[in-house]
Amino acid sequence: MSKFIPVNRPLIHGNEVKIIQKCVKEGWISGEGPYVRKFENIFAKKLNKKYSISTSNGTSALEIALGSLNLKKNSLVMVSNFTIVSCLNAILRNNLKPVFVDVNQDDFNISIDDFEKKISSKIKAVILPHTYGLCGDIDSIARYQRKYKFKVIEDCAESLGAKYKNKYVGNFGDLSTFSFYSNKLITCGEGGMILTNNKKLNEECKRLKNLYFGKKERFKHDKISSNYRLSSIQCAFGIAQLKNFKQNLTRKVKIGEFYNSKLSKFKFLKLPLLKQKYSKNVFWVYPLIIKKINKINKKHFEKFLMLNGVGTRDLFYPLNMQPFLNKSLSKIKNTNAHFLYKNGLYIPAGLGNTFKEFRKVVSIIDKYSKIYFQKK
Repeated sequence: MSKFIPVNRPLIHGNEVKIIQKCVKEGWISGEGPYVRKFENIFAKKLNKKYSISTSNGTSALEIALGSLNLKKNSLVMVSNFTIVSCLNAILRNNLKPVFVDVNQDDFNISIDDFEKKISSKIKAVILPHTYGLCGDIDSIARYQRKYKFKVIEDCAESLGAKYKNKYVGNFGDLSTFSFYSNKLITCGEGGMILTNNKKLNEECKRLKNLYFGKKERFKHDKISSNYRLSSIQCAFGIAQLKNFKQNLTRKVKIGEFYNSKLSKFKFLKLPLLKQKYSKNVFWVYPLIIKKINKINKKHFEKFLMLNGVGTRDLFYPLNMQPFLNKSLSKIKNTNAHFLYKNGLYIPAGLGNTFKEFRKVVSIIDKYSKIYFQKK
């Protein structure tokens, strides 16, 4: 077997080492100091936001952002049923209750039809993920926000660099969150960020990420919180990565366009959209839906790829089916979220993966097609 191709390799440009060495020589290694402030400021400026709060990861960013709203216990928060479990964890850890919304099969984002059925004055916040590089329907959500006055948190972890009507995602909610995990457009290894234009929310997020130290007396804490700080060394890494923001984004789009051009001939595959009416795909990952034809299905296809050295990963498992939840929430199963999980996976498309690897992936898929679809 040829060398295994993982679903993701991070892209390290080389300038990261120099700035990290400088950071260490200057003695800035904790979660405070000029490198933290610089990373936050550069990121906020790039996305045209007033305030930025760096965090230990995207999960903590969501928990802090939702916590900063100070919603009453058991308040209802609407969330996509097809997204990372971090969104659900943020709701539960803040003693709130989730309301799951189904998604569209074509863009993986919140279905406005299902949203309209479930929205009411009882909903106090909406977590709006922009999934797999495609934007959620921001205008429709905003229309209902004006009517029902709920807060919106944009989860932009998978769509940094995407633009909704020529404006970067992260500019439409009361708060927006980002992740800098190793498979993201910009990485610190681990890390996250919260953006907002609201001064009060900014101050609350800052305190929540840092043990909620007292304003007058440092060691008097009014709330239970934790240490969610991002280290100076990670921020230095992030500063270096941001210098390649446009380069990375261009590469991601080229990877997606390459796959779409090469895989469109395979009728058993449904490919991701190149664009929506309001946005272009930035291809955080490259998801495929495998159409059931005779014995051909996702598991059959996935096994063939793995046996031929191509890594894959399942699409999201529906949140309402998570084993730790009350079973009453998992009764609804015939949704688009369930369909996508049962029939979808993604293939290697990391920034650090090579086009030689991508061509190899295409050749393996072509081999599969010839074996199982070639006319006898």
